Amino acid sequence: MTAGEALKLRVQLSKEGVLRYLSHTEYWRTVMMAAKRSGLPLVYTGKYRSRMKISYSPPLPIGFTSECELIDFFISHYISPAEAQRTLQLNLPEGITVLRSKVIGSGSAPVGRLIDTALYIATMKCGHALAKDLVSAVNDFLNSTEVYVRRVQPRSVRDINIRGGVHRLEVAEAKSVKECLLTMVVDDGTRGTIKPREVVDYLLGVVKADPDVIETVRIHRKALFQMRGGRLISPMEVRARSRWGG
Repeated sequence: MTAGEALKLRVQLSKEGVLRYLSHTEYWRTVMMAAKRSGLPLVYTGKYRSRMKISYSPPLPIGFTSECELIDFFISHYISPAEAQRTLQLNLPEGITVLRSKVIGSGSAPVGRLIDTALYIATMKCGHALAKDLVSAVNDFLNSTEVYVRRVQPRSVRDINIRGGVHRLEVAEAKSVKECLLTMVVDDGTRGTIKPREVVDYLLGVVKADPDVIETVRIHRKALFQMRGGRLISPMEVRARSRWGG
């Protein structure tokens, strides 16, 4: 079987604990080395320098946690998803958990070409007054056609209108502790990237949040999707519909 005819083993993984400080490249190198040690029937490409044939999800900012990092391993023949998951997990460090796996047919698009949308949840220290202010700020955000943030990059400084890339935005108070949960569905992948931290910082700037609140922000990537006609479809459940998290 050639690389072009190979099946894909699609795997959903977590990124937690101290491993959230790994870079995008370091994280996937760790996963790839574990796959190699596990003995999966991996496909390699390259005439002079062999490389593992894979496709993976958009970069996760350093410091974020996730339960939806996705990778396609191209495989030369069928292997039971349960067996692949078991042997891969045995070779992964603490902080990376194999949550789901499935074998995808050779005619399907690689996962990196499917994903265009992500669900993030930002958690922060928050009293009732701040929660009320955040709800008002979110409503103003959603009722606006233009929301500009300043994006500073090594070679440029630009004012970016992020409103069109933010599809859903909600605030809720956690019931058990004094925290706020900011849930957002944003562009992430083939249509471009809205940085969740930019959305959070914009809203906290509007409500004039104290520095100690800003320092408590934790951001988690909950799910990745392909958006079709306003519907969010998980690459792990290509026919499933989802409102927030699959």
